Amino acid sequence: MSSSPPPLPRCPPCVLFNCPKRGEFEFNRRLLCAGHFEQLSRSSAPPPPVPAPSPAASVRTPEISFAVGT
Repeated sequence: MSSSPPPLPRCPPCVLFNCPKRGEFEFNRRLLCAGHFEQLSRSSAPPPPVPAPSPAASVRTPEISFAVGT
C-alpha cells in the first residue's frame, strides 16, 4: 500500500488591495504577489516638490506695537 505525500500548504493571498493572486514574496513581513512585490521593491523617485503657497492662502498676523512711556 503506497501513501501519497501530504498536500502542499496553500499559499495565502497577496495582502494588498484584496488582490486575488498568491502571496509568494515577503516584503516588510507581508506576503505579496509578484507584481506588487516588484512595484514596492523598486527604488522610488523622489517626491515632487511642494508648491509654494498662494498669496491669498497666506495668513497675516496683526502687527503689535507697544507704547514706551517716558
